Amino acid sequence: MCGIGKDNLLARENCKNCELKYLIHNFFLTAFLLWSTMKLQSKMTDCGDTMMLKFVVQNYRSFWDCTTLSMRPAWSSPILSYGIRTETTRNGICRALPAAVLYGPNASGKSSLIETMDTMRTIVLRGHIRDEGEPDPYNPAATRLSLILFAWGAPQPVHMGVAFTHQGMCIEYAFTMDLGAFQQRDYPRRILSETLSVDGEQIFSRGETLSLDGIRSIRSLLNDPNLRSSGVQKYAENSILPTELFLPHGFQCLCSAKLAEMIRAWFAERWMVYHRVGETRELRRFMPAREDWHTLLRVQRKALQAFGGIHNEVKLWRRVGNGEIIPCSSVGTGDDVPAEQFESAGTMRFLQVFSAVLRALQTGSVLALDDFDASLHPLAVVNLIRVFHNDDINIHGAQLIFNTHNPLYLREDVFRQDEIHFVDRDEETHASTLYALSDFVEDQAHDPGGWGAYAMPYLHGRYGAVRDVDFSDLLEKLLRAQNAEKNNA
Repeated sequence: MCGIGKDNLLARENCKNCELKYLIHNFFLTAFLLWSTMKLQSKMTDCGDTMMLKFVVQNYRSFWDCTTLSMRPAWSSPILSYGIRTETTRNGICRALPAAVLYGPNASGKSSLIETMDTMRTIVLRGHIRDEGEPDPYNPAATRLSLILFAWGAPQPVHMGVAFTHQGMCIEYAFTMDLGAFQQRDYPRRILSETLSVDGEQIFSRGETLSLDGIRSIRSLLNDPNLRSSGVQKYAENSILPTELFLPHGFQCLCSAKLAEMIRAWFAERWMVYHRVGETRELRRFMPAREDWHTLLRVQRKALQAFGGIHNEVKLWRRVGNGEIIPCSSVGTGDDVPAEQFESAGTMRFLQVFSAVLRALQTGSVLALDDFDASLHPLAVVNLIRVFHNDDINIHGAQLIFNTHNPLYLREDVFRQDEIHFVDRDEETHASTLYALSDFVEDQAHDPGGWGAYAMPYLHGRYGAVRDVDFSDLLEKLLRAQNAEKNNA
């Protein structure tokens, strides 16, 4: 990676210097993140432990088969075992990984998996599966559900589900939708099934009929502690609309407003999904309250100095007219300039990503980002990844999920094998497959190596999810044809 030259001794010395610089950089940025997290603790609200355990999807974009992104440890590892999240529920101790990374070629489905999380989050928060408003320019599928269907097969239902812990409970919520065929917007949509379980007990199950037999297991959370399923089941069945979720409507009104609101709050505040994270609008989705802006900016300025040094003061600025809040830079003349017009793409991306990381650490949230490391130096990215594994900094158990193409993170002291996932797409069926590095049993005893311990095996195709790309023949033929046309003219 560094110090490559004719003299092997010089190369080794250069590598040592590079590693030393990395360690110094890592120490100062880690120390700063620890300080900033502790500094902002007093401003946090609802920072109880929460962990995502798994996410399930079927028939979304290229994910034709039922696909599960598991955040549970696949096996015990002496390396990075300190980063495992734990929470005690009524069913015992739940364990979860602090991070997951997705690798794969372009157009394999990595971004679609992050997009799926955003779409499920949007559906739950609005409470129905009807198209609503203008198409979202950053995730059109969230408001035009006919776009999410697998376009290369016969129509089949779409399934989404998530399991997570929150406030000492293990909650699993899922639903299945009949949306017709791809781009069939006039199809009479309906929810085929919807289930909610708490600590292994099924609270309700919706299908052809509605079952509320499990509501007694959450007696302390019921609107009426003496409520019986037989008393509300028939009324609830008659009030359910085919396109509406039962959880945020009938269940909240008739059974448990506390539990429904607890789940809604998790989707709204603790599941931070940034699809196309480079967009400024995405930065504003999880902005802190206005009174916390100045604190955030002070932390951001110190982070930028640790990141690589910056000579301009960055602050928030309200546009005249529409009141939009944007970051701006105060340059040497004292003038304020919109940061997007003045700062580099890397600086802008760092501002956005660091704000999201800081908020996730403060609130113990699940942070899912599309192309998390674009325009960022890999050493800075490695440091942010390690923050999520650091029990001294990640005191609220935040989790990080992102996709990337950079093989430098494929080393055992950055990610556990069960945190590394690959997305591959079949060229004939167009269907995507998700699997973990820990599925390759023979590599579980691999010793930690230097940069990219798994990079070379991955790039050589050992784990799949990589393409042998060669544009030379295509470009040579194109240029020769153009040259021949020019000569014949």
